[in-house]
Amino acid sequence: MTIIASQIDDEFRILNGVTTAVDLCAAPGSWSQVLARRLKGIDGAKIVAVDLQAMAPLPGVIQMQGDITKVM
Repeated sequence: MTIIASQIDDEFRILNGVTTAVDLCAAPGSWSQVLARRLKGIDGAKIVAVDLQAMAPLPGVIQMQGDITKVM
């Protein structure tokens, strides 16, 4: 899936200019992985990944396990 997400960004450049992102329903983490690679080294870049399921740790990505439909 990471390859597909990367190819989508390569073709449509949807992440151009992005420095902050929230990846909702993030598991298994394809987009978070692409974001982490593309934003690596950018000053002030922030990535937050949220999902009901636990995900493997990703360097540069803040992960939260929870339900995006519930008010906390």
